[in-house]
Parts: sequence; C-alpha cells; structure tokens
Amino acid sequence: MEIVVNRTTGLLHPVGKEGVTPLAKNIVNLATHVERRLTMGKKGYERVKERFLEPHMAQRIALVLKEVLRKGSHN
Repeated sequence: MEIVVNRTTGLLHPVGKEGVTPLAKNIVNLATHVERRLTMGKKGYERVKERFLEPHMAQRIALVLKEVLRKGSHN
C-alpha cells in the first residue's frame, strides 16, 4: 500500500476471499484498457524511483538511526 495509490499507480482490492471478484475485475479492467495500464505502470515506476530506491531508503534509515541514537543518549 506504500507504493500503490489506488487508481493512480495501480488498483487495490480486499485481501482474502472477498477480494477475489474485485481482483478479477481489476485484471480484466487493466487487460482491456491498455492506456490506463501503461499510465498506471509509469506512475507506479516513478513513485518507486522517488521514494524507494537506494538513496531515498538510505536517507530514511539514517533518520531512524539518528532518532534511536538520540533517544538512547537520554537514558
């Protein structure tokens, strides 16, 4: 869910048994609407590049570690 923005970078559906029909509808929807599928794919790829590639993840991890160290130094 961090990557998928429903109807922008992909299509979300419920998990488990109640998600079977919506999943099937989503698959048919994307299979029959090429432009929508390509647009969502491109937007999803851009979102991953912006948020989850190594430089961004390293920065996020560094911030968490700094916070842990800061809290640890107060004990």
